[in-house]
Amino acid sequence: MDSSRQAMAVELERMIKAPASRIWAIISSEDGMRSWLGPRTFEAQPGGRVLFDVTHDGTRWLMFGNVLELTPLQRICFSWQEFDTGTLIAWPEPTVISISLAEQETGCMVRLSHTGFEKLPDAARELEGYVTGWTSRDVLAGLAALAEQS
Repeated sequence: MDSSRQAMAVELERMIKAPASRIWAIISSEDGMRSWLGPRTFEAQPGGRVLFDVTHDGTRWLMFGNVLELTPLQRICFSWQEFDTGTLIAWPEPTVISISLAEQETGCMVRLSHTGFEKLPDAARELEGYVTGWTSRDVLAGLAALAEQS
């Protein structure tokens, strides 16, 4: 890795009008994560497996990893490594997705951070693709809709 590369990340945040406990129930369970982000597998325990199976623009992608951190009502982190089923090439290094909760008087501030793109061979292109993906899907609005309806 070129040590002169600066950290590259997608950073999103949203105030959700729900208690941290309700949001935590979604992001720390397989059923909750499936209803929000749609993973095929999400084992919410340290070292647990994470698997997404996605088709985008006619290409099937697998994103896989492991739960790295699980701090109840505060933070969950998992590794994220992409595999292109067409070329049979995986990223040489995983990135990391972190979801942090901070309870406030008016609800809960949720921060989603996807870091580590600087470790990838085509870092700028990969980062651009994920900025577009995370924002075009408005993933935190989807989480808000689930948490605020309960």
